[in-house]
Amino acid sequence: MKCVNSVVLSKFLQQAVQGNSASVALLVDPSSQVEEGMSCLVKGVEEGWVDAVFYGGSLRTHSEEEVQWNSLRQRIQVPIFAFPSNALQVHPTADGLLHLSLVSGRNPDYLVGRHVEAAIYLDELGIEIVPTAYLLIDGGKVSTTSYITNTLPIPRDKVEVAYATALAGVQLGMKAIYLEAGSGADKVVPINMVKALSSKLDVPIIVGGGIRSAEQMQALSQAGADVLVIGNAFEENPFQVIDDLRTFKCAVKA
Repeated sequence: MKCVNSVVLSKFLQQAVQGNSASVALLVDPSSQVEEGMSCLVKGVEEGWVDAVFYGGSLRTHSEEEVQWNSLRQRIQVPIFAFPSNALQVHPTADGLLHLSLVSGRNPDYLVGRHVEAAIYLDELGIEIVPTAYLLIDGGKVSTTSYITNTLPIPRDKVEVAYATALAGVQLGMKAIYLEAGSGADKVVPINMVKALSSKLDVPIIVGGGIRSAEQMQALSQAGADVLVIGNAFEENPFQVIDDLRTFKCAVKA
């Protein structure tokens, strides 16, 4: 096994846990990002509203990835972490990889199968890997991830199921929990679910899907989310998201 070149991702997650409020990562999908969104992203980083970029999506191509990645590297000064649909597509200069295992489903490909396929490649890259328990939570409609992975999300009212699933991930050695309501979800991950898991588990809690307002950001942060991931809302209205991030961050500092 090769030495890891840096521990940027671990430091980011540790700082998020220790912070007064949740850190914010924007999810950039190379297949859907446009220049308007890129300009807003640059502005958000420069003004201090965006703490990191998660890079990836459910659907992507190599050519799109390379062009977008190079542009991001040149224009922003925050860490860029790989969040791929396929770990074989991780860029060699990523600051780290959230290595997702879909523990809420029973599809072996997304539990460990694709990890085996990518293991040697990732080892050769030498980037930091943070094994992450990925839980799909019902966000009010069928998500792209649920459709592609052929898995069912955990029902919104099954907090104990979510806790037991996340706990199993931690017991298997996962270093972070990612609660995902799905891209473009109608509803965010339930606040009581976030609160229950954050109070019982001693690992970073990442929450994404359906986050569209400063009020939702504040509620999830107060419930114990360490990192908030915003993707679809930023694609649809990047200017509004930056305004909401400004409101959220300024409220924390006040």
